[in-house]
Amino acid sequence: MTEMSRLYEEVHIIAMRYHWSEADILRLPKRKRSIYLDIIARQFAAET
Repeated sequence: MTEMSRLYEEVHIIAMRYHWSEADILRLPKRKRSIYLDIIARQFAAET
């Protein structure tokens, strides 16, 4: 996966869960996006 496609995937996942705009998500530092993605993954795992 390219870095750009990974970024699109991150934006998609965060937007689906939190309903934030693309611009808001892209303003987050990479580390903060990663923290939100970890939270989403843990919640998804707990729901399945």
